[in-house]
Amino acid sequence: MPITPNFEPIKQQSAGVNDIPGIVALVFHVTIGLAGAIFLLMFLFGGVSYMTAGGNDESVGKARKMMLNAAIGLLIVLASYGVGTWIINTLTS
Repeated sequence: MPITPNFEPIKQQSAGVNDIPGIVALVFHVTIGLAGAIFLLMFLFGGVSYMTAGGNDESVGKARKMMLNAAIGLLIVLASYGVGTWIINTLTS
């Protein structure tokens, strides 16, 4: 017996993007994702700068400072993600 595919229309779920809390949550998650990606790239750039400093104290200091600031920024983004997710879940439920 051949297997026939089911071609019934697939119902698309909007995942809550049609209401205000869904839009706020989407904007929040996109913003947090972009900020996290930026700080991660800053950390990687600082690491590459540190590796290519060649022992120059000024360049090493700048690279260390950039990596420290990127790590602090990444921690702030992670903390704000946790707090923001908690707030969104509390308000929407």
